[in-house]
Amino acid sequence: MSGKPQPDDRCRYVSADGRRCAMLRSKGHPSLCPQHRRQQLAAQADAAAVATELLGAIETFQTAAAVNHALGRLLVLVAGNRISSRRGALLAYICQLLLSSLPRVEHEAVRTKGHDAWDHTLRRALKSLHASGSSGGTQTILQQTTGDSQ
Repeated sequence: MSGKPQPDDRCRYVSADGRRCAMLRSKGHPSLCPQHRRQQLAAQADAAAVATELLGAIETFQTAAAVNHALGRLLVLVAGNRISSRRGALLAYICQLLLSSLPRVEHEAVRTKGHDAWDHTLRRALKSLHASGSSGGTQTILQQTTGDSQ
């Protein structure tokens, strides 16, 4: 029995050029060394922060205003290099699909719950969007992404 670590004890991270990490796995993680585990956690935290900045207080996308608000935030995040242009294009396309489906969502809601219920849904969504401070949110995101503190 040699003192060499077994292949199963090594980190399973594989770099872009196909090389596998030679470090030993962390005792607290089934497949990654401490360094790659920290990188994974940092990437997950950053993704969660970007999602929070992108969506803000938007709970549903049942109004054009909510989708427009998300698109405005998306523009700022892509311009600030917080989201890749490829992912930004995908999210913009999803927003386009959401916008094109809004008339059918309205039709279904009016047909099943009545016009008053649809009006109530719209008012609640717009009130929530307005209460989230959407007017200054874009400027705040822009300052965070560029590092400006005017």
